[in-house]
Amino acid sequence: MDDNGGGGEEEEEGEDFVENWSRQMDLENQNERKRLDEGLTSSKASSLKESIRLAHNDLGDYYYNIGDLKEAFQCYAKSREYGTSVKHTLALCVNSIRVALELNSMAQVLLYANKGLAILKNVDQQSAAGETEKKMAQRPSIIQQAGGGIEGIGGAGENKEEQNLTRAKFTCAAALAHLHFGKYAEAAKHFTSLKTEIGNSYAEVISQQDVAVYGGLCALATFDRVQLKKRVVHENFTFRDMLSTAPEMRDIVEDFWNSRYPQCLSKLDVIKKELLLDIHVGKHVHKLFSLIRQKALIQYTKPFSALSLTTMASAFNCDSVENLEKEIADLITADKIRARIDSRGEKILRAKEFDKRMETFEHVQSTAEKFVENAGEALLRSSLNRLDLAL
Repeated sequence: MDDNGGGGEEEEEGEDFVENWSRQMDLENQNERKRLDEGLTSSKASSLKESIRLAHNDLGDYYYNIGDLKEAFQCYAKSREYGTSVKHTLALCVNSIRVALELNSMAQVLLYANKGLAILKNVDQQSAAGETEKKMAQRPSIIQQAGGGIEGIGGAGENKEEQNLTRAKFTCAAALAHLHFGKYAEAAKHFTSLKTEIGNSYAEVISQQDVAVYGGLCALATFDRVQLKKRVVHENFTFRDMLSTAPEMRDIVEDFWNSRYPQCLSKLDVIKKELLLDIHVGKHVHKLFSLIRQKALIQYTKPFSALSLTTMASAFNCDSVENLEKEIADLITADKIRARIDSRGEKILRAKEFDKRMETFEHVQSTAEKFVENAGEALLRSSLNRLDLAL
């Protein structure tokens, strides 16, 4: 009896504590919002663009912290017209991406990520050409459309490392958006195009280990061996260093590259349960694993003119030869494996024999027809220009 009574009192005390804490937090939030609203009103009265921009950003941060993401997004968007430099526009893009990710609005994420990348690309081009701000004023560019010159980018305001880190953030955001839409090739290209390691600088969105895992999976699912060599395995030192933060993914990539497909697929199965719980890649795991397995089957069969499906099933740890036969048949139907299955007796996969001489002749004929077509278009264009009929 006493124990039950004591438990009830503790429960009531816990409920009272939560209620009091909630009431106190609501009061503090109301006071903070009132203070920020008054600050915005005061800034508008002063007509100082920078002050108004900062006030909108402060309100956006406030709404983001209390979980009102839609209001936060609107506040950040309102700061756009008060930006006076590229640095302000880039800050707007970063803030908008952060909120859009929380809202799962990947179209907005991709929009602002591409905008930020375009601005930074233009800055690099301007810097390489050695153009001055006066010349930029005479020739309007995307930088001026964004709200100013190149002040604070690549100069005294922001060094090259910070600029590269900002670019890496936009690249990661764009890659996540492509991954969300199932565009795995584009996601792989973005993840593997990073020129600097992000470390923990973008931890609120993605970690360096996540970049290695997502990029590795998308690359294995979509890249051919030439792309794998250039972007992942040998020539891309930045991504190789990132892979070292995810040893399981590094081993999987190495096994795939070295044609140890059974070991690669078994290691993928080990990390599958963990990946299914991932907030970004979870719903794509089955599709990505299927694409990787298909590529492994395709590349495994390429060197052989004849291959026993029984041997292949043993190598890939298949439950039965019939299941493997169905997988191979689907790939043949999709014209991904140019072979046929001999089902009489021991099931043999035989590569199709092609007439190399005929293939060469068809290629030459196709090239000649294309040349004639291009020549005809050039002659027509020349005739129209000579008669002043060209638009």
